[in-house]
Amino acid sequence: MKQVDTPTTGKIRIGVDDSYKLLLDAELYTFQSLYKYAKVDTLVSNEADVIDLFMKDSLPLIVINRKLSKDEEQYLNARQIIPKTTLIAYDGLAFIVNNENTDTNLFYDQIAGIFSGN
Repeated sequence: MKQVDTPTTGKIRIGVDDSYKLLLDAELYTFQSLYKYAKVDTLVSNEADVIDLFMKDSLPLIVINRKLSKDEEQYLNARQIIPKTTLIAYDGLAFIVNNENTDTNLFYDQIAGIFSGN
């Protein structure tokens, strides 16, 4: 019987920017635990290499930390490939302060001052 690729079965190879390796490892572990007939092979490399392989049609899906440039999109469009971008996360910071600190609101200028030593 021929195996059919669907969103929850089959095999795919994806490219992952190395800064997302730990996040994707956790996501893929969960996904493949839930969907036993799905196999995701990952190529973890730097952003430039991942995008290069995607542009050469060696990877059908990539996880990177930016949108494709206008030139990259135009190149794909010329090949009748319409890229789809999905936002999966935002960067964030957490600040741990002393229990004695009664200030519950920090503003950008205050944070910038802390990091610049003021």
